[in-house]
Amino acid sequence: MQNENLNKIGENIFQNCFGIKNSEKVLVLTDAGKREEAEFFFKAAKKFTNQVRLIEIPVLMQSGQEPPDEALKSLFWADVALLVTSLSLSHTEARKKASLNGARIASLPGINFDIIRRTLGFDYQKIIGSSRKIAGIFKTSGVFGNLLAGEAFIAPVEGTAEGIAIIDGNSFLSGVSLDEPIRITFRWGRAWRIKGEIIIENGRFLV
Repeated sequence: MQNENLNKIGENIFQNCFGIKNSEKVLVLTDAGKREEAEFFFKAAKKFTNQVRLIEIPVLMQSGQEPPDEALKSLFWADVALLVTSLSLSHTEARKKASLNGARIASLPGINFDIIRRTLGFDYQKIIGSSRKIAGIFKTSGVFGNLLAGEAFIAPVEGTAEGIAIIDGNSFLSGVSLDEPIRITFRWGRAWRIKGEIIIENGRFLV
């Protein structure tokens, strides 16, 4: 049953997120730490096109480190590229050049099978109805983002915004989580009152 669900997720990604055509070329770029996850995407892509490459590069020392030249050459070959790596290639010159060359690129740093099962099986048409920003749709030449995108940015309009913003998700920072939702009250476009509780490792920080 688990394999069947993964197969459906793989089909969902390439059919609904990328709109893959059988004439298109797909690159899965990975490293030793994410080889197993990369092979999942590689096999899923082969159901839609025969032109699929799986390229392994050395594990990066840090996010943003430039990959080897062979990775850039492969990115220039691809119509669609998935960056299934331990650390992020999102903000590298190689990725930017490949995007300018027209490749549709999804970055998936640190992804694992738990994340794949929990986040990549959604009905993306329904997500588009709520927010194109977080949908993770890669059907336009040169488009780039994370899969699932998961982020949308908004700020209160200065001088006029009124209301309460409730932050009820955990922080991306290691060791930081929310014990209860943080409530930010806005008046005249500024944060007027902040109330909540943040857990930092073994301590607590009240706001």
